[in-house]
Amino acid sequence: MTEQVKPGNKMADMPIAKLIVTMALPMMLSMMIQALYNIVDSVFIGMLPERAEALQALGYAYPVQMLMVALGVGTGVGAGALLSKALGMNDGKKADSAAGNGYFLMLCFTLVFAIFGLFVFFGGVYLDICTSNAVVAEYGRQYLGICLIFSLGQFVQLMGERTLCSTGRTNLAMIMQLAGALTNIALDPLFIFVFDMGIVGAAVATVIGQWVAMIVGFILDVRLNKEIRVSVKAIVTPSARSLGDIFKVGLPAVVLQCLQSLTTLVMQITFGFLYSGAEKDMLVGIYGIFYKLQYFVLMLVYGLNNAAIPVIAFNYGMGNGERVKRAIGASTIIAVIIGALGLVLFEAAPEPLLRCFNASDVAVGTLKSEFMTGVKIMRISATAFPLAACSIIFAAAFQALGLGLRSMTVALIRLLVVLMPACYLMGRFFGADNIWWGSVIAEAAAFVYALATMLFVVKKYVSPLDNYRICAETAIRDELQGE
Repeated sequence: MTEQVKPGNKMADMPIAKLIVTMALPMMLSMMIQALYNIVDSVFIGMLPERAEALQALGYAYPVQMLMVALGVGTGVGAGALLSKALGMNDGKKADSAAGNGYFLMLCFTLVFAIFGLFVFFGGVYLDICTSNAVVAEYGRQYLGICLIFSLGQFVQLMGERTLCSTGRTNLAMIMQLAGALTNIALDPLFIFVFDMGIVGAAVATVIGQWVAMIVGFILDVRLNKEIRVSVKAIVTPSARSLGDIFKVGLPAVVLQCLQSLTTLVMQITFGFLYSGAEKDMLVGIYGIFYKLQYFVLMLVYGLNNAAIPVIAFNYGMGNGERVKRAIGASTIIAVIIGALGLVLFEAAPEPLLRCFNASDVAVGTLKSEFMTGVKIMRISATAFPLAACSIIFAAAFQALGLGLRSMTVALIRLLVVLMPACYLMGRFFGADNIWWGSVIAEAAAFVYALATMLFVVKKYVSPLDNYRICAETAIRDELQGE
């Protein structure tokens, strides 16, 4: 039997600003650690003699890895929001069901991607379509195939993280992620250089790190997460209603993450229209590096929103509209600060960041080039960081309030509906060097929509909660006085 939420629960009592910061800092570090998995691989692989082909292979593998993260994070967000809201309503049975069904979905995803991984590893599926360079395709086949076949750790650790975060234990989620990342960092040079396994060693180190995080998360959940109890029965006998509730909130998060993966594919296709052969492969490689650096900055915002979602959902379940509004406001302010710091960093030091990956002089932009360079990519795209940060937080608030379609709309504007035509038009009429201004236009459009929608949602769904609570408190007080 799940323990009921006690009146002293920090999600209900702690001052909002302090609560958000307390929960967000471990989650930010946790998400940064998660982003490190790919960053670390790229840094060490960039030290190999064949680094150009290897980094290009990682660039092609990254969208598929992002798709796995999309399904895992999105499902975890859906299950976590449902779990937090249930705890706020003191419905322990529903909270347990949400957690169990979340794990069931993660196992289903593992099976699908493992089968796909067999086709990639033994048949070269996907990589042969991406590039005509046999060396790049071979490296991609090895790296991506291993990560897919052994993806259980990737999916289950994401669900374990969400169950810990949903009960306010973000510090434990950080420990879980830290265990996996440190394992990966320690094993990468060992497998890549000492055992001379190259890109295969990077994949093996990544998988082992993910499995370590999964095991540590499982132990922490069982031993310390007393608000919920996940049984084998709940996992193997899923509830259709609970699955539906998870998808209602989680699907927009899945779409958001998938769109981020699709964005890299769209840009690769755009490169294919503009360039061919070695130029295209090189540009894919440098864009892959930029995307990981950008993702590293935005991971801080995603860590913040992962902390904000349970706080908003919990207090919404309790009917405390004032705390919901404060949570949204505090999260937005912190997100803007993160975006502004990322903007300053990318504008001030793009070359040192790129050289962490041993990017070539042409890629970095120190040599004259007719195509977009890494420095220009970073400086142009970074101008949209503060707007993107706001949109991400507003989308998270919509998810926490159960308004998944609004959250998905923000993602569609940012990453597809406006982004694709804007980038195409900027590149077509103003040259390839200006194609990245399309991302700034898309982020601005998404921000305008998200802000207008947030004002409407607060007025319609959040503010009335305070009126109901005041009326209820007044009625109780009058009744007591009457006695």
